[in-house]
Amino acid sequence: MTPARHGGKPGPVKVGPWGGHGGRPRDLNSRLPADHLESITVRSPLIPGSHVSGLSFVYVDRKGQSIPVGPWGSSKAGMVDTISFGEDEFLIEVSGTFDAAGITSLTFVTSSGAEYGPYGFPLGTPFSLSLHHSNSHIIGFFGRSDGVLNALGLYLAPRT
Repeated sequence: MTPARHGGKPGPVKVGPWGGHGGRPRDLNSRLPADHLESITVRSPLIPGSHVSGLSFVYVDRKGQSIPVGPWGSSKAGMVDTISFGEDEFLIEVSGTFDAAGITSLTFVTSSGAEYGPYGFPLGTPFSLSLHHSNSHIIGFFGRSDGVLNALGLYLAPRT
């Protein structure tokens, strides 16, 4: 796949999604490319065998505007946790598990070495994307959701 170009800069590359086939498609809600993540909010299940209840995030576009996305899935069910990124801190790893209906767990790792999760219960098929030895980072998400997070994919871009 060839990344799109905006103003001479390479555009983001999509990787994934992982998860089930249900739910409605979800994606970034701006035509201007994301530059980096500002925060991620996860609603995790309370019962083993359940799915990640919801995901929302805020990314900063190339004009410096904060763009909220979501929630995808439920905005009320499950335990809520928000990850806020520090200045010069990037998301460089996402891992988790899924089954035929959706995402069962998620873990996030930042460039500062901070690890968040697992959110949910690691049951099902594992997936992982690590950019520890790369000059890229994760700048946003896409996927599918209904009452839960059914599938999750990542947008990658070079660090600037």
